Amino acid sequence: MYAGNLRLKLRPLRLAFIVDPTNKAAILEAFQICSFLWGGSFNPIIPAFRRFSKRERFVYQNAKRHNVVAGYIEAFDPDFVVLTGDVDVGGVGLETRKVIKSGDVLKGVEEDGTPTYGIGLFEILQHLVATEFKFVRQTPLQIHIPRIEAGADSLFLASVFRIVATEHRNRGGTATEECSRHCPRIGLTEFIRGSVSQFGVIPATGVDA
Repeated sequence: MYAGNLRLKLRPLRLAFIVDPTNKAAILEAFQICSFLWGGSFNPIIPAFRRFSKRERFVYQNAKRHNVVAGYIEAFDPDFVVLTGDVDVGGVGLETRKVIKSGDVLKGVEEDGTPTYGIGLFEILQHLVATEFKFVRQTPLQIHIPRIEAGADSLFLASVFRIVATEHRNRGGTATEECSRHCPRIGLTEFIRGSVSQFGVIPATGVDA
């Protein structure tokens, strides 16, 4: 009789977001969704160019635009391909892939605080509250969340520090309230000037107008 061991490892869903790189709203939406999901930082955001500039033709060595997108998808091998905004994926060949719209990913958050696909921020915060905030610490745990002001660099900063959509930030119930007591919000300038080694960062921020 043969015997063996089977070891299973849980990993987040891998979503590949296809966006038009000239559509800033679609790029921001992809950032917001990835920021809300467990493992979202590992989700690729794939550019689907409407047409190549001279620079893109050089970078991609004169490849066809749909072949570039198909190559990224083949390389990352996502569980789902997410179409973001009004992106054009004509000729890419997604017949063998599970394709969803970006608006479907977090649709469940409106109902019960959990995303339709993957594990969401509020579930992670509930675990954090249950395991870390239930104890009285000699040194209080402080988590600083920098604000990102709207401006020319807001998309870049959102890609670094993460950003959660305003309509989703206040749906976490007691978990969000408990974390907020430990998370004084500071401006990005103060955050950068401060001693980063003195506190941790949860990368879930909002854009302030």
